[in-house]
Amino acid sequence: MLRTRLHAEEDQIALNNVIGAFAEYTDRGDLTDLLHHAGHPDPRIRGHVAGVLGNAIGEPPLLGMYASPSAETFDTPPHVVATVIQLASDGDGGVRTGALSTLAESGIDTPAIRELLAAHLTDDHLNARFSAAVGLAVREDRHGLEVLRQIGSEMGPTDARRWQVHEVEGILEYRAAAKG
Repeated sequence: MLRTRLHAEEDQIALNNVIGAFAEYTDRGDLTDLLHHAGHPDPRIRGHVAGVLGNAIGEPPLLGMYASPSAETFDTPPHVVATVIQLASDGDGGVRTGALSTLAESGIDTPAIRELLAAHLTDDHLNARFSAAVGLAVREDRHGLEVLRQIGSEMGPTDARRWQVHEVEGILEYRAAAKG
């Protein structure tokens, strides 16, 4: 039923809800039915797709609720990664943020992903810049960590992103301690 609604729904609010329900129902698995919505004219739809495509990435996540060495893995369809990369260059800052966050939290670590994240360290949109910095920092990139700390130092005490700066620093400290 959700798959049918996903392809037929024309109301943008309802479609956004169907995308979320489909992603939740599918959990970590095949979300290829969402890919055609990556080109939707409404940036809220594209941004939602960018965010939920993290569920279709099979490498163990570096951040978030699934971050665990024992997380279930599966082969990530290349067209899913290509779609997230495409959305990371979207004209809307919110869409870029969603895509960059998905890549930042994913376990995909390739030179192309690192280059993309590095290119967004100077993004005009603060949240996109922040997500790119998080992605590089968890990949132990010193410049990414510097940018993340700089952005973090400019945040107010109630900024919701502060926890993510602390989470990244905690992950890096844990890795350093584990290496001895």
